[in-house]
Amino acid sequence: MAETTTTSNMGLVLPTPGERLGPTWATDLNAAFTSIDAHDHSSGKGVQINNAGITVNADFDFEKSGTSYPIVNVKHVGFIKQTGHPGINNDIYAFGSGTIGDLWFRNNSGANVQITSGTTLYLPTTSDVANNFPTRSGGAISGNYTIGSTASETVILCNTSTTAFTVKLPDTGGVIPEGRFYVIKDISGNAAVNNITVQKSDTGTDTIDGSTSVVINSNYQAVYFHYAADFTWARI
Repeated sequence: MAETTTTSNMGLVLPTPGERLGPTWATDLNAAFTSIDAHDHSSGKGVQINNAGITVNADFDFEKSGTSYPIVNVKHVGFIKQTGHPGINNDIYAFGSGTIGDLWFRNNSGANVQITSGTTLYLPTTSDVANNFPTRSGGAISGNYTIGSTASETVILCNTSTTAFTVKLPDTGGVIPEGRFYVIKDISGNAAVNNITVQKSDTGTDTIDGSTSVVINSNYQAVYFHYAADFTWARI
């Protein structure tokens, strides 16, 4: 009979009782126990753990020593539909009534944002769209005006009946998110005579299609200014 056998999973050399001599027998066992003590179930260090051997009963933290690690090579993620909005910020979850569930995201401010609606992406209602494109609260302007960096207004109505004037776009540096836009509109029909000059901010490196300003000079004209990124406004 052979003096030793080798295990199939960790390659442990085990002495055969009655065949292996005492001192060498003890050395074999010490080496085997040392390997067992260092095993972590990676390749060659123990049997791989399958899903039946894992039960997660608390939050599973992917952060170690201040470093967060991503989940990679995931084929898909299956959600269990929630009957109420969870109270965890920055969380993606399924929520809905009955048997139908939609995908939602709870942002860092605790607001629940719907992503899907049935078989399509969620689209805001007409009233939501109206609320997302607010006109300047103070009404139409008739003189020089600077749009504030944190202003919620989107549509700037301009009364050009008496004089030409300038509208300044906000400084984009670290304030205006990509995709922000403004619509500047002549509502009195005099822009051909009393032009509306739309200028970049006095600060920062913003440009408008590569220039510092553009002129609205057609009656009742409306121009859409979209912040693309990299401190660039696009006139559309």
